[in-house]
Amino acid sequence: MKKIHLIVFLTLILVIVQSFTSKESYTAENTSSSDDKNADVDASNEPAQDQGKNPFNPFQPKTEGKGSERTQDQGKPPFNPFQQRTEGKGSEREKEQGKPSFNPFQQRTEGKGNEREKDQGNPSFNPFQQRTEGKGNKREKDQGKPSFNPFQPKAEYKGKVKKTDKTPTEIEKLSSDQNPEIFFENPDFNFGKIFKGVKVKHIYKFENRGKSILTISKVKTSCGCTAAVITDKNVLPGKTEKIEATFNTRSYRGNVRKSITVMSNDPNSPKYKLSLSGEIIEEISAKPQTINFGSIHINEEIDKNVTIKSLTEYNLNITKITSSKPFVNASIAEKNEGGYNIKVTLKDNLKVGRFSGNISLETDSPRQPKLIVPFLGEVKGDITTYPKRIYYGTVTSGKELTQKLFVMFNKDDIKISNTKVSPDFLSAKVIEKYEENNPHCLIEIKLHKEAIVGKLNGLLELKTNSKMQPIIKIPILGEIRKG
Repeated sequence: MKKIHLIVFLTLILVIVQSFTSKESYTAENTSSSDDKNADVDASNEPAQDQGKNPFNPFQPKTEGKGSERTQDQGKPPFNPFQQRTEGKGSEREKEQGKPSFNPFQQRTEGKGNEREKDQGNPSFNPFQQRTEGKGNKREKDQGKPSFNPFQPKAEYKGKVKKTDKTPTEIEKLSSDQNPEIFFENPDFNFGKIFKGVKVKHIYKFENRGKSILTISKVKTSCGCTAAVITDKNVLPGKTEKIEATFNTRSYRGNVRKSITVMSNDPNSPKYKLSLSGEIIEEISAKPQTINFGSIHINEEIDKNVTIKSLTEYNLNITKITSSKPFVNASIAEKNEGGYNIKVTLKDNLKVGRFSGNISLETDSPRQPKLIVPFLGEVKGDITTYPKRIYYGTVTSGKELTQKLFVMFNKDDIKISNTKVSPDFLSAKVIEKYEENNPHCLIEIKLHKEAIVGKLNGLLELKTNSKMQPIIKIPILGEIRKG
């Protein structure tokens, strides 16, 4: 409605200007020949005079009350486009609706809006009146923002702008100069040759050569045999601190190398590597270094021999021998000029499966007061299975996967009578039969596509005719994930 009012207003102004321009131009061109044409005009107006009508003059506006016959018949005054409509003289429809006549030249005053504006409590729209600050819409008021004014230029930004005359390269260099910088004068330490069992200790000194505080977040070693302790985690610029490292050589022999990682807020060296290396020699040696009993039957007895020698001129004496397992016994079999012969016996082992442990020998050597000799083996029953557990790993739901179990029969008359597997989405099947020369079988365990999402903790049970191993249990592990 507002746009229609504005268009009508502009159209009327254009009609008035064109009308006056045409009138002045026409009058100037015909003034000089007006006398010559009077006769012709009178002659042309004779029909009008005969009809009782005045001759037509386009420059003479129609006076009120002298309209066309149709206008007079309807009782309406003739239309004058140059006469403004006064308030109250609107159309019949406007009068019936109780509305004032429309005047395109009269601006709508505040408070005289249409019924919808009055009902909503909004002032009348005035396109020529600029919105003053603080009189925004409801959304602007709710947000605490000033009203938008298109005629007001944007004010100069008054934010905090850090001015600098430095180039990007200079700024980057300046930023880099403000960082901390970790520096180790000797990051690699070689301890040379030492005897086994001796603890190696070393102090790494480092300096903060940067312009801000150096913070050490973590010091990590490559294994549990090495420990590292820092004196202070926060190092001021120009200050020096220490990292004390300790390496236990008890379980090593020969050339070794260990690493220490220093993690800090130095952007150029966030993970600084330190190293500790050398050769570990033994004053006392054992041959073999590890005792392997292999696979033996239950209650089977077996002996192993170990030779202990001194690698120096020291006159070695063994003061004590102990075993970590009750079914493994160690004792001195013989002492000679070069060292000792130790007898290690495995007996009275009633448990089927793998085992491991160590023999500890205590000596009077100040450099190597203790010598450790590890041992391992497996006790076999009537049936041996490989692997000891079934592992599927991570499986996507909806897929099938198969694993195999190898079963070895250590006696000719031993057989599997039945198999049972759980949960229900697992199945077991014997796919190879017995052989006379190599009694064994192969069992296929299938994970079906109906497997439930989550951790897999299953169990395979093998029922046999063995009195020693009537039921063999094989764990089944894995995880089912959504596809």
